Amino acid sequence: MRALAADDCDLRLVDFLETEHVAAHPFTFPVRLWPLIGGGALFVSFSAQYSYILAVRRQDAASVIEALLLDLLMIVFTLLALGLSRAGQSARAERP
Repeated sequence: MRALAADDCDLRLVDFLETEHVAAHPFTFPVRLWPLIGGGALFVSFSAQYSYILAVRRQDAASVIEALLLDLLMIVFTLLALGLSRAGQSARAERP
């Protein structure tokens, strides 16, 4: 199937198969950006936590360990939540 499309007031034929292919895979580009965005967020988070803890404690090794611990726990809890979601279970907190 073919259709007319306007591009700078110049009418041309556009193949519908190309537009259907793009519409069939709309998440390809964002999914490829997720690791880059996640890595950037982890870097910023680690840098901020390390700077703050180093300013308070004035101990380099302890600051690195504590900053890494907070980011690693965030990753673990995210993976646990994804596992619950894939298993079809909710992550409701129990209330006393």
